[in-house]
Amino acid sequence: MQESYQFFNNTQLSADKFKYLQTSDTGETYPATWFSLNQLRSKIRVLVGELMARGYDFDVRAINKEAKSRKITKLEEMRVDVWLQDIARQLEEASGMPFAKPGLPESEVELDDYFKRDFRELAEIIIYYAIRFLEKRNYWAIERKAAFLDLLITGRCFIKNDIVNGMPVARRIDPRDCFFDRYAEDDLLRDSTYWGERRYMSLPDAAERYGLDKDELSKMATVYNDVTRNPGQRNQLSFSFVPSIGGWEWFKTENNSQRVMVLEAYWQDTKELKQKVWVDKFGNEHRKFTKTQNSKDGEFVIERKRIKVWRTATIIGGCMVKNWGIMPNQQKDTSTELLHEAEPPFVGLIPDYVDGTSVSIVDQVKSLQNLKDIFAYLMQQVVSVAGVPGFIYDVAQAPQGWKPEDVVYYLKKTGIAFINSKQNGTPAQFNQFQSIDLSLSQSVTKYLELINWCDNQIDLISGINEARQGIVQGASQAVGVTRSALLQSNMVTAPLFGLFDLFCSRVWNQQARLVKITWANKNKYAPIIGDVGVDFLKQDLDLVDDFAVFIESKPELLDNIAQFQQLVMAALQSGSLDLLQALTLLKEKDVVIGMEKLRRMMDEQQDKQMQQQQQMMMQQEALRAENQQRMLEANQMSQQASLQNQQSLQQMKGEQAIKEELVRQRGELLKETVSE
Repeated sequence: MQESYQFFNNTQLSADKFKYLQTSDTGETYPATWFSLNQLRSKIRVLVGELMARGYDFDVRAINKEAKSRKITKLEEMRVDVWLQDIARQLEEASGMPFAKPGLPESEVELDDYFKRDFRELAEIIIYYAIRFLEKRNYWAIERKAAFLDLLITGRCFIKNDIVNGMPVARRIDPRDCFFDRYAEDDLLRDSTYWGERRYMSLPDAAERYGLDKDELSKMATVYNDVTRNPGQRNQLSFSFVPSIGGWEWFKTENNSQRVMVLEAYWQDTKELKQKVWVDKFGNEHRKFTKTQNSKDGEFVIERKRIKVWRTATIIGGCMVKNWGIMPNQQKDTSTELLHEAEPPFVGLIPDYVDGTSVSIVDQVKSLQNLKDIFAYLMQQVVSVAGVPGFIYDVAQAPQGWKPEDVVYYLKKTGIAFINSKQNGTPAQFNQFQSIDLSLSQSVTKYLELINWCDNQIDLISGINEARQGIVQGASQAVGVTRSALLQSNMVTAPLFGLFDLFCSRVWNQQARLVKITWANKNKYAPIIGDVGVDFLKQDLDLVDDFAVFIESKPELLDNIAQFQQLVMAALQSGSLDLLQALTLLKEKDVVIGMEKLRRMMDEQQDKQMQQQQQMMMQQEALRAENQQRMLEANQMSQQASLQNQQSLQQMKGEQAIKEELVRQRGELLKETVSE
């Protein structure tokens, strides 16, 4: 593995291995310098870049029976609400009061899809945002990239999940410092029965971390020095001590600083649990953990069950043991059927781990890279001893009185060689000049072909060809050939990405369990309040459910950002968002959080529109009532005016009748007077 890292960094010691190529039989050094045409780093970085560009999200689900029962109950309640939506809308239209519940699916089919994809309980939402918070807090992007780089270089990667200062932390472990059960048969090493980690620490750090006092440090250094100087004293010790284990020295000096090796080991064990089981007078069964051996009076029954536990111990300097006992913060599922299971703090991945061996991409191309470097060195030798093209000239055929330098002079100046074909009886048809090629054209061409052959073999083995690196040889290769090469390259590396997603899912499943353990001090999770949207610090919420965390691969991050920005611009143009909201969303780097913000903004916009509609409806109702009042008053006024008109008309008719009666009476008096 160390050699693989050296090949990746192009610091491999190939020059010493191929010393025989650099010296002649007489011991002289050839006029060439050893160098390496190593392209492994750029090829590996292509895959690492694709990993960092790939989008991903977390899917958190509660998996115990109680949570599923609650979801089924909630589903049936919402199903009834969906059935009553039409009646609620009719009541809303008739009365103008809001009866319909916003955000409900339109049909039962949409309701089922909503429950499968989008519905989350409060505990699931909190776990989801707690994981997102830990992802940012613990710089998971760096740990993820380092683990994937280990996978490509050494063929294995490891993460250790632990609680540091009351918060879950996922830390990458160097594959050179991690050991596990060699008889494990699973690619994810789920059946490994022991794990361990080697770390070199300075003495002050070891003393602070493991609580070592001055006397213990002195004793440890004394024992080590005595045993290394006088191996015969090992039999006088009460324990078996060796100065090194597996080639690892317990003490070493780096940069004038003495460092001690610390081995943290974890191994699988079982522990017996006893439960006191009894039935009360109502027929209900009760269980309680107890240390009682048997029931004397027969009131209860003792049930014994062995459960899996993980034990741990830390060896410091080869002669001191700390932290011996059952591992704290055991990761157990609280569901009854899985209570006997426990998870170690390590998560590992070794692809194609079928016979106890692992082969990485770098391991497979080491020999080809060395062969390529040999060809490059031999080509450099050819270049260093190469001459220029020339020809053989017979000086006996030079013109009379000419010297060789005269021939060379006229040949260079005029490009013509003068000869006397009849001189010394030379036949006229004889070809005077014989060409000789001391250049490097043919040799270099052959070496370049061999180097290209090595590159092609490296591309086939690693799956990272020129098309994958963005190199296109010609314009005619732009569509068909390039697409085929990309497809082949992606098929070779696809299993690595798929297994690494499973590896990350196991890491975050353990992180979710550690969140449940650390939830007692939930004030540390205060930064996720704004994301969750609820003030859970004031709620008496216990995370008692068991959760499963899955890694969902998304399109590439750049594509996500482009689509998200297009969506924001479309919402701005349609008037669904104002300019300030659009600028806020365009500044968001995380697409998932940006989508959540956009959804909340759209919901707020929809709520405002509904409020405006309700206000408009209320205003219309008020205007309608006012119009009715005005019409009623107008009717009353018209009726009063009609009554007054009738009264005035009747009064006028009465006065006219009186006048006519007076005229009649006067006429009658006049007639009587005339007759008299």
